[in-house]
Amino acid sequence: MKSTKMNRLLAMLLALVMAFALTACGGKDAGTTSGGTENAGSAASTGSDRLTVEEYQDAFLKIEEEVENLNTQASSLDPTDAEGAKKLLEDMKKPFEEFAAVNPPEEYEEAHEKMASGCTAMAEYVDILIQMMDETDPAKLADLTNQMMEKLETAMTDIMEGAAMLDAATA
Repeated sequence: MKSTKMNRLLAMLLALVMAFALTACGGKDAGTTSGGTENAGSAASTGSDRLTVEEYQDAFLKIEEEVENLNTQASSLDPTDAEGAKKLLEDMKKPFEEFAAVNPPEEYEEAHEKMASGCTAMAEYVDILIQMMDETDPAKLADLTNQMMEKLETAMTDIMEGAAMLDAATA
């Protein structure tokens, strides 16, 4: 895999994250939506259900395309539409959870483990954003902000490290 593709994906992720961070800080709505990533990175690593190198690269291209589509949707989202933002945030988690759960080719297994960790952290980051949309207590908001920043740092670090490992595996 080429690191330019990964850099483009990371740039799209950051743009999407910033768009949603602004939305999360906007209008408040009643009701709390909180979810968790359930075993997002717990795909079995043995057996014939492993993806081929080509299938794995296709799965990566799929997440890139889905993030790009979500970024387009986010740019046209009304910042006062809290429910619309929550739905888009929930949709944003799906490509990360799906990619984390793929069963990579053996030669990508270690790199994918790092990528899956980053994808899981990204989905958890989104969950925190959703929680923040309904929170009004400044102390809880401060705590959630710290959690959110930790998840974002983990996501970006693990995805970049995983990308470097993938590049090394394909060299």
